[in-house]
Amino acid sequence: MNQDVRFLPEAVYISSLKKRRSLRIDRSNGSLHLTELEELFDISPQFSNVQLYGIIRLKLFKYMILVTKCEHNSTFLGNNIFRAKNFVIIPITRVNSAPIEPEMVQDEEERYYLYLLKRHLYHGQILFSPSMDLTNSLQRSHKVSSGSNKRFTANFRFFWNKYTNEELLSLAIDNDQFLEYIQPMIQGNISSTSLFVKTHHVQLYIITRHATDHSGTRYFSRGVDENGKVANFNETEQVLLVDSSLVPEESILLSYTQIRGSIPMFWAEINDLRYLPRLVVQPTTYSEAAFERHFEDLASDYQNEIIVVKGSFYSEYGSRVVSEQQNLIRTNCMDCLDRTNVVQAETALFILNLQLQKVGILANSETIENFGDFVHGFRNVWANTGDYISNLYTCTPALKGDVTRSGKRTIKGMYEDLINCLKRYVYNNFCDGALQDSFDLGLGVFRPISSVSSSLMFHRISWAHCIPPAFSAVSILWLVLQGFMGTGSLLLNLSLGTSCFFSLLYVILHRKSYINWPRLLPPKYASTGWFSIRHLLRSWSIKALRFLRFGSFKKKV
Repeated sequence: MNQDVRFLPEAVYISSLKKRRSLRIDRSNGSLHLTELEELFDISPQFSNVQLYGIIRLKLFKYMILVTKCEHNSTFLGNNIFRAKNFVIIPITRVNSAPIEPEMVQDEEERYYLYLLKRHLYHGQILFSPSMDLTNSLQRSHKVSSGSNKRFTANFRFFWNKYTNEELLSLAIDNDQFLEYIQPMIQGNISSTSLFVKTHHVQLYIITRHATDHSGTRYFSRGVDENGKVANFNETEQVLLVDSSLVPEESILLSYTQIRGSIPMFWAEINDLRYLPRLVVQPTTYSEAAFERHFEDLASDYQNEIIVVKGSFYSEYGSRVVSEQQNLIRTNCMDCLDRTNVVQAETALFILNLQLQKVGILANSETIENFGDFVHGFRNVWANTGDYISNLYTCTPALKGDVTRSGKRTIKGMYEDLINCLKRYVYNNFCDGALQDSFDLGLGVFRPISSVSSSLMFHRISWAHCIPPAFSAVSILWLVLQGFMGTGSLLLNLSLGTSCFFSLLYVILHRKSYINWPRLLPPKYASTGWFSIRHLLRSWSIKALRFLRFGSFKKKV
């Protein structure tokens, strides 16, 4: 938050408080240049102590996104980490330089884009640090800093505002002074707690980074894409900073990284108002190339990617690295949320035992489970991590959070899971379409300047579709009240019951029309091949054979 912004009729100037240069954005065509700051000393800045998030082009105008307010999230290894709290979106290629709100725009398409962009910025947590690269884990940062002379080392997999900085990144190839105006940010979470193990003070951090590729909501972002990128991909790094009360100078840094991501196949669950949507899985031959590409990508990024951990980990005494993590675990369940978080927390606890035993804090016969206060704090930070990932993907906290926090199921936990399941049903069916659009727009999957607009994008549910469910709800309420009061004619109740039945039948037959679908990009499973006659006949044949053999259409597990 060390930048000033000045608006002139011909250009916008962004200057750092400690630099003599300024970034000039031409207001006629949006081009970017560097200029000296002396000529701007007499002009008061319209915005002070802000941070440039990025620049984005929508249908009509080019916009600058500024972080105008942030809060201190945590301090990690001496680095202050901030969470962006307030954003302003300002049109560049327009005479009026005031911050703009969606309702101020007359063009319907541009107004919808601005609404989506604002929703994207405020969904989840956007974190940044002026003195630390949050896109890289500690081990990756160490390797990058020791093996490269590059000034810009951000990991593009987790560089959340990469799309809005594409133009600056392109200019920085020839002139690295443009890098001064790029602040890599992550969509992520840092959960921490202060604990004790014997005489050692321990600071525990759980850092989560959410990937930019194939990102979105629960039912509209599933499986893998053609490039091998999976949905809901998160890197979770567990960092332990151990200080000895006996020998203060012997501080130990322990780190362990895990990843989670959707099953790397082409599959989907089709929203149609059912609590358990229909599962559709493409034949494995369709997914082979993307599956291989996914694991090749992981092998390139994480070196030796395997499924079973061997117990190696990143460990550092002072500035000396004594051990590095060689392998890691990739975990997934259906949603990569609730059960995945339970498994990752238990895995992290197991690794923590190995780490503390190896550095001599625990004897080989001891386990961390013997320290109840430590385990309680450990489980809480992991539960907070699970809640963050779940909120980002489903807009509700994680299920089975009581298992992560206490290690067992509780009545309160089951009740909270019931409420969250009902919330998920409502969000996934009636709210997630617009949220998926906000991911696609904010991350550059859909680009208004290069995409063809469609009248279907602004399709609304007709009033005719709204009448049957409304009539059904009123009829059911009326019949319930009549049942309690014991009044009302039999003929009236029979007529209402019959009308209610046919109204509900209409809703069931047209249930897909009530789903809040993404408008910008159709779901992948709507493309050719997912519902081909060949695939349909194959599915029916398998079910028929299963029924003849087992007497049931359900697959035997």
